[in-house]
Amino acid sequence: MISLKQAARAFDDQTFSDVHGTTADFAGKLLPFNDSTRSGPATQRRILDTSVDSVIPTEREIVSGGIVYIVAHRNVDFFKGEIIRVKYPVLPAAGTYFIRTISQVLAGTGGTPAAYLMPMYIRRAIFEDQADYAGGYIIYGSSYYSIHSGEIISDGSQYYVAREDSRVDEAGFGATEVTDLVAPLQSLDVVLNSASYDPVTDEYTPTTLSAVSVFVEHYSLDFKNVALGFEGIEAGDKALSMLKSDVSSIKPNDRVGDYAVRSVRDRGDYWTVHGRKV
Repeated sequence: MISLKQAARAFDDQTFSDVHGTTADFAGKLLPFNDSTRSGPATQRRILDTSVDSVIPTEREIVSGGIVYIVAHRNVDFFKGEIIRVKYPVLPAAGTYFIRTISQVLAGTGGTPAAYLMPMYIRRAIFEDQADYAGGYIIYGSSYYSIHSGEIISDGSQYYVAREDSRVDEAGFGATEVTDLVAPLQSLDVVLNSASYDPVTDEYTPTTLSAVSVFVEHYSLDFKNVALGFEGIEAGDKALSMLKSDVSSIKPNDRVGDYAVRSVRDRGDYWTVHGRKV
C-alpha cells in the first residue's frame, strides 16, 4: 500500500533543472493553468506539480525539455494535516534580457546581465496623439529581480523602458509596465558651440565630438518638471543621454545629431538633454 503523498508523485516523469546550475535537479509534471484565457499572460501559464521536498532555485528560473520557465509563488495541497504536493504557476520565458540603467547601457556593462523574462503586449499606445506611438507592454519575470522606473530592459535588439517599479502580481510573478523603444542606442556627432570664443570674429568656434554613443527616447518618457524655467514639450522632442566620460560638458544651444539642446540635466555620471529637431 502506498500513501496519497506517494501516489501524487507517481507521474512525476519530467526533470527540471536550475538554469544557473546551483540547485539540484528535481522531478515534477506540468498541468494546465485553470485560469487560462484566450488571450493575455494566463494563456501560456502552466502549473508545476512537484514534491514538497523539491528545492526551487533562488532565481526561480528552471529548464526542462529545452524550455526555460519562470517560477511564481508556491501553493500546497494538504491531506489530514500533511502536505502531499506543492504547485507553482510557471511561465515560459521569451529569452534572456539585461536590466540596466541608461548609463550602464551606454557603458555596455553592469546591472543584471541575463534575466529570463516574458514581454506581453497590453494592446494600448502610450502616446496616442502621435504617429510614432510607443507600444505598451507588461514584462513578467522572476520576483527575484527588482526593476526600477526608468531602467532599460533589452535582449540586445528590442529595448524597453520601465514606467514603474516592478511589483509581484497575484500569481507571484514579477511584473513591470514598460514602453518599447525604437533604435534608442545611436552614434551621433555632438557639436559644442560654446567651446572657445574668438574675439576677432566675435564668434564661438564649435568643437565636434564624432560618433558619441547616445541613448535616445521620447522626451515624455524621461522629463521631470522640477524647475521654474522648464520648457514645454513639443512634438518630436527627445531625451538624449550621453556619458560624461564621452562629453565632459554640454550646454543649451549645443547640438546632438540633428537636435538642438534646449536644457541639460546632470544625472551623475551622464547628461540627459532636452533635444529639439533643428
